[in-house]
Amino acid sequence: MKKSITFFASLIFLSLGSQAQDGTRLSGTQIMDHNAYTNLPNFIKMEEGKGIEPGNFVQWAVFSLGLPASSTLKPYNTFSDELGYIHTRYRQYEKGYPVEGSMVISHERNGVIKMMNGDYYQNFSSTASPALDEKSALSMAMQTVGAQKYRWENKELEAQMRAMNNDPTFSYYPKGELVFVHRKGASFDVENMRLAYKFDIFAEKPLFRADVFVDASTGEVLESKNKICSANVVGTGVTLYSGTVPMTSDNFSASQYRLRETGRGNGINTYNLANGTTYATTDFTNNSSTWNLAAPDQAAADAHWGAEMTYDYYKIIHNRNSIDGSGYTLNSYMHYSTNYANAFWDGTEMTYGDGNVSQGFLMMTALDVCGHEISHGLTSFTSMLNGGGTDEASALNEGNSDIFGTNIEWVARPTQHDWLMGADITCNTSGVQNHIGIRNMASPKSLNQPNCYLGVNWDPAGECHNNDGPYNYWYYLLCLGGSGTNDIGNTWAVNGITMAEARLIAFRQNTVYFTPTTTYANARSFSIQAATDLYGNCSHEVASTTNAWYAIGVGAAYSGGVPTAGFSVNQTQSCSAPFSVQFTNASSGAVSYSWNFGDGSTGTTASPAHTYTAGGIYNVQLVATGTCSTNNIDTMKKSSLITVNGPPTAVSPTTTVCGPQSFSLSATGVGTITWLDASGNVLGTGPNYVTPTLSVTTSYSVTSSIMTTGTLVAAGAPANNNTLGGGGYLNFTHQLIFDALVPFTLVSVDVYAQGSTGSSPTISLMDNSGNTIATLNANLTSAGLNTVNLNFHVPAGTGYKLAASGANINLYRNNAGAAFPIAVSNVANITGTDVFSTNPTYYYWFYNWKVEADMACPSQPVTVVATIQVCTGISEISDPGILAFPNPTRNQLTIQSDKGISNIYVTNMLGQSVLSTEGGNQKGLTLDVSGLPAGTYFVKIVSSTSSGKLFRIVIE
Repeated sequence: MKKSITFFASLIFLSLGSQAQDGTRLSGTQIMDHNAYTNLPNFIKMEEGKGIEPGNFVQWAVFSLGLPASSTLKPYNTFSDELGYIHTRYRQYEKGYPVEGSMVISHERNGVIKMMNGDYYQNFSSTASPALDEKSALSMAMQTVGAQKYRWENKELEAQMRAMNNDPTFSYYPKGELVFVHRKGASFDVENMRLAYKFDIFAEKPLFRADVFVDASTGEVLESKNKICSANVVGTGVTLYSGTVPMTSDNFSASQYRLRETGRGNGINTYNLANGTTYATTDFTNNSSTWNLAAPDQAAADAHWGAEMTYDYYKIIHNRNSIDGSGYTLNSYMHYSTNYANAFWDGTEMTYGDGNVSQGFLMMTALDVCGHEISHGLTSFTSMLNGGGTDEASALNEGNSDIFGTNIEWVARPTQHDWLMGADITCNTSGVQNHIGIRNMASPKSLNQPNCYLGVNWDPAGECHNNDGPYNYWYYLLCLGGSGTNDIGNTWAVNGITMAEARLIAFRQNTVYFTPTTTYANARSFSIQAATDLYGNCSHEVASTTNAWYAIGVGAAYSGGVPTAGFSVNQTQSCSAPFSVQFTNASSGAVSYSWNFGDGSTGTTASPAHTYTAGGIYNVQLVATGTCSTNNIDTMKKSSLITVNGPPTAVSPTTTVCGPQSFSLSATGVGTITWLDASGNVLGTGPNYVTPTLSVTTSYSVTSSIMTTGTLVAAGAPANNNTLGGGGYLNFTHQLIFDALVPFTLVSVDVYAQGSTGSSPTISLMDNSGNTIATLNANLTSAGLNTVNLNFHVPAGTGYKLAASGANINLYRNNAGAAFPIAVSNVANITGTDVFSTNPTYYYWFYNWKVEADMACPSQPVTVVATIQVCTGISEISDPGILAFPNPTRNQLTIQSDKGISNIYVTNMLGQSVLSTEGGNQKGLTLDVSGLPAGTYFVKIVSSTSSGKLFRIVIE
């Protein structure tokens, strides 16, 4: 490695001297992507075997990126990650002044820089000294803002912040910083990169916070970058939206508690603005650590707990100490203004309004909203994506917050989560929660967002809360997968990799690779690199990441040859052998296949047919091999997939003992073992049956039985959508929850569609862990009543979910009148819905369930005979030449025979052999019987002249 480093360093210096000859500055590299605005390379990888020594990076970058001689790069942040990378962020300086929006990131591993990405500029105004003084520039900035009251005029809050931060110099008063900045909306020519004063201006009335840039020569306001992103005693908190939760507060006096804590980072604090707009650290107080405040203050528990859960998520899942990595204090302010239907991160802290029912919003403190807003702070400390603007970086900023708000909800509220942003806070005009939400990550179009880049509903004006729809949908597909055709004609398929893996990719791309001006196209490149870092180049995660971007219309589909194994079968159960099964291969990215059918047979064809010739329960495994790299394979194994019934195997078809005796009969089989008498009466089930005491030989039979799909169709659940209370058509993912009392097949359900052209729901059956068991894309043919044939098989169990999802659901649901549980014949009980509400009387989508309970399928019977044999004792043997003593005995039994002893056999009362030995034709032999349990036994003596003499002994 040292040799390759030295070689590449020499290559750099050679390039310095031969630029005029070869015309290139980036030899030895691969340019992966460009900045959409400057068209400069913004993602560069070193070729295999080449790299840069960290100490040479700045010199290499200044030359190779074509920076002017008056520019340099200065590091301002270095961090390492769990993969062994060291990432260093640099800011560009021109003539000694920082360049606003610049960020160059080097990625070092094993002492070598192998990648860099970022934003930098080549053309600057020659003006390097200000003509205006700072005071005059600030006056011009404030004329542009035109606020009635500024934050620095709130002396009480400034004093409280000085004490809280232990900083006697703290002030909100803007201090100008001279920077080079691009004039908004102009080209990147020399005259548009100007020296300017940068002021952080914070106003309370009207609310405003932004970095305002004033040309240091002319006083022109060049740009304004919004910083407001909208939308320790352990006790409990009774929250408005999440029930009773563990929550930490501060016991600051003998019997008084406040919503502060110091155990997480540098603290989490929640304050009361009392419907004002002047910020003050006014505490919520309580007389115990159990917080059960009356409305509207109850929502303060949601905000405080939401900040705690956000901190815990980043600490536990991503090992990050608060949003800045150094324990950043999370302050939240409640009851902002009156009827304020928003929540926002202002660049420093969180603020929550009380909502406005007339606008369809309740208190704004839902858990995913808390996580969303605080995650804007994470972005401001890492990628610094533009916020609140009209470019793609602002849309990605909003999407990041949606993604992590959802992640936080799924981790902190595992039984109460969804893909809707803000579902808890939306309501009808009567103030009744309707769970509609403000954005739907699983179906952006259902709330008039785009799900495809530049596709339907894309806002050409760049509204960031609208144009994050494709990014949100990318993340949903990466987690759960899907297939379809997008607005630009891409037919796509994505294999979901689970949220546990997807969230690591999303976090890494934002905190390691994204920069202030990252676009959708850049995000794709950085996302693929993040997946490669985490899971390897030839990985399913890289393939799924790439295909999810293709699904939303960004870049090409994956073509790297990473295989994904998959298959289905036409049937899985048979009452008897032979049983022929057709396997259908659903693998992708594979060129060869290896099957193991579980019965000792194998195959290599893509979609084989196989015949099982004997009863049994068989596992089936498919190994798919791709082309990405050597031994690049994927395996799918389905356990207990094929069940073929057959006659059971009796351990002892004929069992003989000396009677009268009781017999223990045993048999093994595929399904349930059933024992019958000679007349066919059932005596018992299970692998063992103990007979009563028998005095004569008796015959029994035993069968094996499996459950197969029945043929008797029954109906249940509400018969139609008029059975319950009022309702209407809805276009949001929801589900019914039910228990299966016995195994059954859900043959069909009735649904009511709003319109045939706009109703194509995906109907899914999931288990109680959320794993999809079966799914069907329903293309409804008419408005109104439609019967959907499902044929979903449901094993006996609890907590199943039947859901409708997709971009165009538009099905009828009742919003009143449901009283759970609702019986479905005698096979299932519908126990509720996924809507957690104070009035949970909703009923979703699926009426008139048609069900078939499974039925028993018995094998042919096998006969088992219990034979009673009359055995004579030793006193009846007319052979005085044989003696056995002592009898009874405890430890030893001595046997003498004047004929000589060839063999001795000892059996128990069930005829089972327990001891045997050879006598060697000796006339006397002593057996050790101390290891046998007490009881009665039979001893058989075989001599050279006799086939056997039988007598009974007792072991005490």
